[in-house]
Amino acid sequence: MRHDPLPERGRQGGMRRFARAALSAFLLAASATAAGAQPVDINNAGPDEIRALGLPSEVTAALLDHLKYLGPFESFYDLRQVPGLTQTMLRDLRDKVEIRPLRNRDVDVQRLDRLYEQISRLTSQEGANEALIDSYIDQLRVPINLATATTDQLQALPGVSPIDAAAIVRHVQSGRRIRSARDLRSTPGLSHYGWRSARDYIRYDDEIGRGFSGDAQIRFTRPVTFTDTEDIFREDYYSADNDSTYYNQQAVRDAYSLLGLDAQTPELTTKIRGRMGDEWDIGIIAHRNVFEQDRLETLKAYSTIKNQRIGPFKLDRFVLGNYSLAMGQGLILETTDFFRPRKTGLVYDKRQQGILGDISRSTQHTLRGAAAELGWNKFRLITFWSDSDRDAILDSAGQVRALVTLNPRIDSYDFPDTLALHPGQLDSSDAYIATDAVHETTWGGSLRYEFMPGTHVAVTGYESLYDRFFLPSFDGVILDDAMDKTGPVDNEYLRSNQLKGKYRRVIGGDAQAVWKNTVTQVEYGKQQNGGDAFIATAFAQWSNLNLLLSFRDYDVDYDNPYNRAFSEKERYNGTIFEDPFRLTNPLMAELALNSAQPAPERGFYGSTRFRLHRTLLATVDYSTWMRKSDGSAFKRLVPRLEFQPTWPIRLQWRHKWQSRNEEGFAETVQISQTVEDRFRLRVLLSDRNSVEFLYHIGYTRWPSRGRLAGTADGGPVYRDPDPNENVPLQGSATEPSTALRATISHRVNERLKLRLGATAFDGFFWDFEDTEFLVVDGEGTRVWFSIWDRLSDHISLYLKGAWQRNNPTTWRDARRYNGEFEFNSQPNDAPLEISESTQFRLQLDYTW
Repeated sequence: MRHDPLPERGRQGGMRRFARAALSAFLLAASATAAGAQPVDINNAGPDEIRALGLPSEVTAALLDHLKYLGPFESFYDLRQVPGLTQTMLRDLRDKVEIRPLRNRDVDVQRLDRLYEQISRLTSQEGANEALIDSYIDQLRVPINLATATTDQLQALPGVSPIDAAAIVRHVQSGRRIRSARDLRSTPGLSHYGWRSARDYIRYDDEIGRGFSGDAQIRFTRPVTFTDTEDIFREDYYSADNDSTYYNQQAVRDAYSLLGLDAQTPELTTKIRGRMGDEWDIGIIAHRNVFEQDRLETLKAYSTIKNQRIGPFKLDRFVLGNYSLAMGQGLILETTDFFRPRKTGLVYDKRQQGILGDISRSTQHTLRGAAAELGWNKFRLITFWSDSDRDAILDSAGQVRALVTLNPRIDSYDFPDTLALHPGQLDSSDAYIATDAVHETTWGGSLRYEFMPGTHVAVTGYESLYDRFFLPSFDGVILDDAMDKTGPVDNEYLRSNQLKGKYRRVIGGDAQAVWKNTVTQVEYGKQQNGGDAFIATAFAQWSNLNLLLSFRDYDVDYDNPYNRAFSEKERYNGTIFEDPFRLTNPLMAELALNSAQPAPERGFYGSTRFRLHRTLLATVDYSTWMRKSDGSAFKRLVPRLEFQPTWPIRLQWRHKWQSRNEEGFAETVQISQTVEDRFRLRVLLSDRNSVEFLYHIGYTRWPSRGRLAGTADGGPVYRDPDPNENVPLQGSATEPSTALRATISHRVNERLKLRLGATAFDGFFWDFEDTEFLVVDGEGTRVWFSIWDRLSDHISLYLKGAWQRNNPTTWRDARRYNGEFEFNSQPNDAPLEISESTQFRLQLDYTW
């Protein structure tokens, strides 16, 4: 049968049309399926899903390493942290991926985890103002509202420079709303480092919880007793008799037994804070230092009203009770007991500008009363009044030899009547320690005008009124046979407290200017009937580089106890007050050991941070200064390198070289040098576990010292030891030091972290041990562990225990009998026994 070709062709054409239609439908369906496909959830995706994104193999490996070693991403723009991931790749990933919390964990729980991580990091910064750390924790719980944030609030955050703070405020004031971390990241002039540092401390809307919330902490600690403190309390005290001297070597007793301190009382802290949104908060602390007997030795409380409108004025803060205060660079007024060298006010060495409720452990140079901070247009006014008591060294006539910060707070009145040190048995020229002995009323304020965000000028001043006269003198403070040991450096003491009448007045001003990527700060202070002080700082930042330069000049008679500006040394450091055995009461050495006030000095400090490559980071600190009381010249150089060839491995090297030349007042030049090297290897394991090794080596070389060379009454000192002249070898020796430490960190799960460390040391060694600063000396070993457990979403537990063993050594101590040094003296050369000690810390934090 013959078929008609036309119908056949028609059937073939129809089939082709059907095939084309089917293919189009298939492609359309596939396209629709692809368009409706869910983006890859980076934090919860498997390795195959991430490899399927089509990124280069080295970028994919880096992304997987980040998830494995550093944990999940918090936002899409955190992907910038992945090495090799370019802006083009980031744009291509925009519709392909999403960032969600880890499964079975909501955003609030993740934020709480970050909060505890931050608290752990912040509390490890020894020397930081405790009230400032409290403010950081408050802002983590109740973040700053960007819509109303000030440059002071933002630049006080760790890692946020004044340049970053001014960029954010300018952006908001221009009418552009910042609604997310993505918007914040695109702020013109904001550095990537500043963005990463600020994001946990800010919020993007006005609404926060209006209910009552807060936190409570109880901490029970038996800390390491530093050698200097131990020495003071182990100094021998002697019973009084008819001898013309204060000391009778036949009856020896020490302060431990006399004050009932044989059994060390642990340190105890209880702290409670509450807040109602960001409009009102309260706080209270009860604290007892180690060796103190009264559980309420330090009791502080405050109540704060914030962010209120009073007509045309904005009441930023009104504080009633205990409060801290800082203005400018801290040259005129900053309140705290803590001394922190090289405090620049930039990067992480911050100060909280303005008023802050204070429940820190500080007892002296703190304020108690009322303070207010008001704003009107571009003006800001701070006014304050304080009424409190201070610890002091007094003479029997009631005059103040010096204000002193005691830790622990042991009063000479506590000594038994049998001691010659008791004030009832002292002559009119003698001196003694007394707690709460001087009544101080302080008032003052600051007026500031802000030209633009980050740029301002201000005038600041205060007056302190006292109920006693000040008369610095060595009479009754230093033993008669030690008077010839005083030197030019002791001018720091003799030229202090020269007050006319019973008042101290300090006035001055500060200025700050932000221009593009730079900021400059200057401050000047003048004490009435005293000296003056000046400090200037300049800072510039780029993407991979920052530079800082600071100059300060403090006169010897600028005796401002509230000066906390940049400093290299503490006031009275290196003076005769560092030798307790030369004092009529060894507790007076606390004047040198716990002084938060800077020494009089003139010098420069510079630092830089430069990321040479994504794997290599370099920082350098250099400073040179002169101590103005005796003309000693100091130099300090600290370079650091951090090399991270791959995600799991970090290599760090730190070198320190420091020297002191005692010249200007002496015919000869004596040189003291310290050289130190530290090598650190950190290996990151999975899920934020890590292993770390540290090796330390160093030495200190010093000239012959009166306390270790010659006789106690001022005998000859020779550079070459001569037994016939009673010059011990320690006078001009080199002290080597070595240490090796290993630390293991294990994160059992999201709530439980364990750390274990061991250290072997020989010589002087300092280190950060978990969240505490540690100093050891001699030869020995140390083992410690810590547990950080978030028992629930509201309760966390921190437990640390340590055991230390010091090997037996042979010592010579010319202080013991204040006599000539005898090389063959059996008591001085007797070997010490093995000493063992334990320390612990138990801390509970509750948040509601």
